[in-house]
Amino acid sequence: MPLPPIGPRSTTPRWGISVLALFAAMVVGVAASQGRLPSGRPALQPPSDTRSIDLGELESDAEPRHTFTLTNTTDSALEIVGVHTSCGCEQAAVRVGERIGPGESLSIPYSLSNRGAGLRRGTLTIDTSSNDPDLKQIVYSLSASIPRQIWTEPDMIEFRTAHGSVPPEPISLVVYTADPAVFSNGCQVSTSRHLASAEPIAAGELENEPARLTFLVTLRDNPPPGMTMDYLTLEFEGRPEAMLHVPIIAAVDTAVSVLKASPAQATPRPAPAAAMTAPEEME
Repeated sequence: MPLPPIGPRSTTPRWGISVLALFAAMVVGVAASQGRLPSGRPALQPPSDTRSIDLGELESDAEPRHTFTLTNTTDSALEIVGVHTSCGCEQAAVRVGERIGPGESLSIPYSLSNRGAGLRRGTLTIDTSSNDPDLKQIVYSLSASIPRQIWTEPDMIEFRTAHGSVPPEPISLVVYTADPAVFSNGCQVSTSRHLASAEPIAAGELENEPARLTFLVTLRDNPPPGMTMDYLTLEFEGRPEAMLHVPIIAAVDTAVSVLKASPAQATPRPAPAAAMTAPEEME
C-alpha cells in the first residue's frame, strides 16, 4: 500500500501557535476596550442600565426624555423605597413600592422640562431596599441642549452709583430672536419694584443674523441706598414661551456715613448751675 505524499513540514512548533493565538486574543481585547475591533466592527454598545445620558442638541420644542433600566443583579428581590427628582418640573414613571425580582429589570422613563433653553440637566435618585452598595441608592443623570429662540445681551443689567449723585447713563439692552415673528405683535415691559424703566429705541433684522430689538434701560431717580435687585419682564403678545426676565441690580453707595455713639461711649452732660444749688442755701 503506497504511503501518502509527504508535504512541506511546518517549522512552527505547536507551543508557538498557542502563543500566537493568545497574542491575537489580547489584541482583540485591547481594541474592544478602546471602542473598536480589528475588522472595523463596532464594539459592544454601553449596557442598557447606563446611569448617565447626554442627549446632545435637540429641537427647540423637543422634550428631553430617556428610559433608564434598573436591573436587580442580586439573588433577592428589592423594593423601591424612595424616588427623588432634582426639580418638580421633571417626570419619572416609577413609584415607591415597586418590586424587582432577582435578575429582573425595570424600565424607568424619565423626562426633563421642555421649558427654557440652553443646557438642561437633571438627576433622578432612586432608593431601594437592597443591601448591595451599588443598588442601595441609584442616581441617574440626563442632560440635553435646547437651542435658544430668544435671548438678551447683556443677560443682566447692573447700575453702580453714589447716593444723591447724578444718575448713571442708561444701558442698552438688545433682545435677539431666531424667529422674527416674535416681535410682530409688540412687546410689553414691566418691572416688579419699579427700579428702572425701559423704552424701545430700535428694531432691525440683518441678513443671516437673528432679528433684534433694542431697549434703553434707565435707573430711576433717587434709588434706595445699598444693593437692590429687580426684574425687567418682557412679554411678547401671543408668544408666552418667549417671555423674558432680565435681572436688574442697583449698587448705590451712601455718600455720608452716620456714626452713632453707643450708650457706654456717651459722655454725660453737666447739670445746669441752678440745679446744683442746695435748697437751704437759697434765700
